[in-house]
Amino acid sequence: MDDAGKLSGTPVMFAAGDDPAAKTLALTLAAEAGFEAVDGGPLSNARHLESLAMIWIWSAVKGPLGRTFGFALSHTNSKDT
Repeated sequence: MDDAGKLSGTPVMFAAGDDPAAKTLALTLAAEAGFEAVDGGPLSNARHLESLAMIWIWSAVKGPLGRTFGFALSHTNSKDT
């Protein structure tokens, strides 16, 4: 995905890490690139995030979706909770 802003929704980008300053920087860069930047927790969670990356790569390269899609979060309306 070369331009997150071209998508109909806002794609999500998680950042996991144990260094708070580095994670803040990564989340800031993701947000500036057009992603919904989400704290993915400690570095030990990175192995779980790799699975999402592998699904995206397969879908983009070998699957039917091409490189013009992204994963997104779905939030409830605050008045519904």
